[in-house]
Amino acid sequence: MLKLILFGADTCVPCSAAKTALEGVEYEYFDICRRPDLAMRYSLRSIPTLIAIDDEGNAIKQLVGRITRDAALLLVAQGDKT
Repeated sequence: MLKLILFGADTCVPCSAAKTALEGVEYEYFDICRRPDLAMRYSLRSIPTLIAIDDEGNAIKQLVGRITRDAALLLVAQGDKT
């Protein structure tokens, strides 16, 4: 089962919009200003970024920029097939 992780910043308006769009979807959120180690680990270049992570912590798929609930659910569905 894949886990969704949203990377953003608390002061980022598009990141706040992504959190609102993901209401009802299970995900974990990390502020890259507080967790730069994770930003480096997943080579993040832009926020918001939503990453589907496998059980071993490997990034399987990701979305960058405008994030919608439907896109997040599709990300998980596609990732579960790989």
